[in-house]
Amino acid sequence: ILTLAGMDRFDVTYWGKLGTFLLLFAFPSFLLGEADVAVSPLFEVLGWCAAVPGVAISWYAAITYIPVMARSLREGRARKASS
Repeated sequence: ILTLAGMDRFDVTYWGKLGTFLLLFAFPSFLLGEADVAVSPLFEVLGWCAAVPGVAISWYAAITYIPVMARSLREGRARKASS
């Protein structure tokens, strides 16, 4: 939506990538934790160990993106207005 409003694209951060990785690891771990295999309890624990920090890191990354998005929006609109 902000790109349509004139925001320039910006690079994602390490924290955003890490949060996404942890959440994408947690989801299949939870599924394997519900399977009927001997290692199910291990995957359930791994899922929680990835999901909890993944959510926290994702929220942190989202909050740190706010000033970056605001700056990109200002710069993108200024660039488009000057051209």
